Amino acid sequence: MAPSDYVQSRDLATQNNGRFYTTLVDGRSYFPNLTAIASDPVSIRDAALASVLLSIYVAATHDASDVDTGATLAAKKDDGLKPMALSTDLESLFKESSALLTCTKVTGGITNALFRVSGFEEISPAFIAAVVRSLTNGGTSSTSSVIDYSPLVDFDSVLVRIFGAEGMIDRDVETSTYAALCN
Repeated sequence: MAPSDYVQSRDLATQNNGRFYTTLVDGRSYFPNLTAIASDPVSIRDAALASVLLSIYVAATHDASDVDTGATLAAKKDDGLKPMALSTDLESLFKESSALLTCTKVTGGITNALFRVSGFEEISPAFIAAVVRSLTNGGTSSTSSVIDYSPLVDFDSVLVRIFGAEGMIDRDVETSTYAALCN
């Protein structure tokens, strides 16, 4: 996708103030309203968890065996800009799951702050299933049947990068380039 898709996603986000509002760009979740603050481990864990949950959703809805394959399939399908939002009734489960994660600073960055967020193997399969159902059903997280999506989580940690040197780099071009390298 072009950098303009990220700009368009941010424009759509101004109409939705939800912290977890996201669009699907390049087969991956893009959160224009989500902020991770380098001095706040909770915000970093929340950002990592939101990204992983939406990646699981993308993989589940594309019948993928893991989150990377899901992103590749979604990008090839070219779902375009697809607005999604986590159900507010999942907020307490989200907080419980986020609290299970560990945030560790990775040293050595020059302008960016890097963090390893680990503990994803401890996230409840029922919570993951509720999130997928909520996103699939347009915000309703009914608990009728539980599908185990935990095999899609074949990792225990992710790397969170908080950009530094604001204003020096066109983040839309950079994000688009990173997305292209991932696929």
